[in-house]
Amino acid sequence: MTRYLAVVGVLLTVAALLVSCGLGGGEETTPVSPDATFSCSPVPEPEEFPRIRAFAAEVEAALTSGDADFFLTRAVEREMVCTGQEQTGPCGGKEAGTSVKGLRAVVWRSNLFDFMSIDTFREFLSERLGSAESGGLSLYALAYLGSGRFAAITTTLPQGGEKPTEAWLLDFTLVDDSWHLDQLSHVEELVIDDWLSAEALAAAWERCVYWERWDPTKTTSGE
Repeated sequence: MTRYLAVVGVLLTVAALLVSCGLGGGEETTPVSPDATFSCSPVPEPEEFPRIRAFAAEVEAALTSGDADFFLTRAVEREMVCTGQEQTGPCGGKEAGTSVKGLRAVVWRSNLFDFMSIDTFREFLSERLGSAESGGLSLYALAYLGSGRFAAITTTLPQGGEKPTEAWLLDFTLVDDSWHLDQLSHVEELVIDDWLSAEALAAAWERCVYWERWDPTKTTSGE
């Protein structure tokens, strides 16, 4: 098993333990009840979305061509100094004073996160980039996260299928007129449906979100 899959495996194992024990922690939003209902009127397109689409076209091109540097040069490394009391996360089991850093990696709809080193992220990209025909990740949809922030929803589709079997979210933030990759999120297969429409995402988050299926014909040139 590769290092990046090992990181994800640890996150998923701990996530299962947290759910079974009813525990949580960290910075992520606690998952809503699967029986919860939530609805909202369609959210109007944000004014900055043409610019987001233009950048998303570059994301799609990098995914298809296997351009790992496109993502590596934009990845934001976070850093923490461990207290020695952490049970999970980047500092789990480490001595007080230990400094850890990397790209923030989370399991969506859980309280868990870890740091993925740049070397591990490079390995992740080398194994997951490429055309949809070759089994690589493709751009599936975009979700607006707030001013200057959006998620590029990337998925793996089975040959000839429409339902993704794998999903990763790339969270981008606009800083100093440049897009930075802030976070990589793994979407477990059981909750992939929560990202396949605006209505499903609103129900999962219990808030209205602008979401659109990726359509390259909507992109604009310029910004």
